[in-house]
Amino acid sequence: MYTKVINPDKHGRKVYANTGSARRTTNYLEKEAKANGHELAFFGQAGAGKLNADEVVEMMDANHKGLRKEAAKFYSLVLSPSQNELAALGGDDHALQRYTRDVMDLYAKNFTLRDDRQLGAKDLVWAAARHQDRQHRGLDEGEQGEHKLGLQTHVHIIVSARDAAQRTTLNPLGVATRFNRVEFYAQAEVQLEKQLGWDKSRNIRSEPPSWEEQVAHKVAAITERAAANRVRKPLTEEQVATKNVKLDEQIARLNGKIYEQLDSAQVKEIAKELNYAPQLYWRLSQLERDADRGNYVPDRPAYLLTGKKADISELLEPGEKFFSASDGTGWQANLGEPYDPAEDYYPTPTYKEPVETTPPYEWPSPMQTLERTVARMEAEIVARLAQKRSESEQPNEPAQRGPEQQREPAQHRESAQRSEPEQDRDGEVEM
Repeated sequence: MYTKVINPDKHGRKVYANTGSARRTTNYLEKEAKANGHELAFFGQAGAGKLNADEVVEMMDANHKGLRKEAAKFYSLVLSPSQNELAALGGDDHALQRYTRDVMDLYAKNFTLRDDRQLGAKDLVWAAARHQDRQHRGLDEGEQGEHKLGLQTHVHIIVSARDAAQRTTLNPLGVATRFNRVEFYAQAEVQLEKQLGWDKSRNIRSEPPSWEEQVAHKVAAITERAAANRVRKPLTEEQVATKNVKLDEQIARLNGKIYEQLDSAQVKEIAKELNYAPQLYWRLSQLERDADRGNYVPDRPAYLLTGKKADISELLEPGEKFFSASDGTGWQANLGEPYDPAEDYYPTPTYKEPVETTPPYEWPSPMQTLERTVARMEAEIVARLAQKRSESEQPNEPAQRGPEQQREPAQHRESAQRSEPEQDRDGEVEM
């Protein structure tokens, strides 16, 4: 028995998109059924009878009151019994529907609500459809698109993200304390074995295991299978070459945005150590995003390997300081990336000699920046006044006067000299 709550962000992003209408999902289910020569019919709660796609869409789209526009409106589940389990069901469609309703009751009861209220199947809005065929995806022994042999019946379920009263949001992809998916998957397996009578002990002298014991056993088995699947198989030379090409593209794009360049060979060694796990490509994209935002990330190779960003204070030598002022004063960095005023980008270098600046990790306030600007302007005005006064005290210097002033009559120069003290007394200065 295989049970899954589909996450559209990872699987079937288009066909299982759940932030809008359920129409796209029902269209996909109808298309798959017709491609295999079947007419699709939906079913739901006991007594609801057969439902068509329009009724299912109307039911789902009318049950998301109170949800934000970008929030999930419904979720998709898959129940996929094994061929042995399908053979034991004997092709009985009613038995499969009864099992689906029992699973949805378990689904409702698995939610932990803040008011300790327990939900049941009657509190859900859901519909399900049966598919009888599967196709190879090209990841197993069959060719992509080829029909799988044997019994392949499975059930697709669409369930609203709100309860029937539209008061409670039900998210099976959230935290485990609110909805434990592994527990739910185990309960679904035990429920089918119970319906088939496989939960009875073959030893008549011993008591059959309780429901809780069976579920705990299934939880352990599911956890063990998941751990085994996380062990990645060694890649072929062709696969490594393909992944290295993608790495080269990401590294080149990132190096075009940062000063301290990443070594492509070093990154590929890290990739080999991680067996080219998807996390590596995600970390590279995070570094690129940090570069776009002007955020300095120290020791990038270590981050690619561990996923943890180093603390800049741990990388400083004794006597070095972390610079974070936004006015660009005293830039004598020996670590970090160059300051570029045109980009309004202020990196995080350090200094060999102490520099009086703001404390680490603190940016100056707008008022501090304004005060510094005013202080610089006042100092510049004082310097200009002093320079002008110095020039006025040396009027006879020919080098400081133009040709017309040099041809001035002597009496004019003398009168000018006599008038200068009066200008000083009046406090007037020509700028």
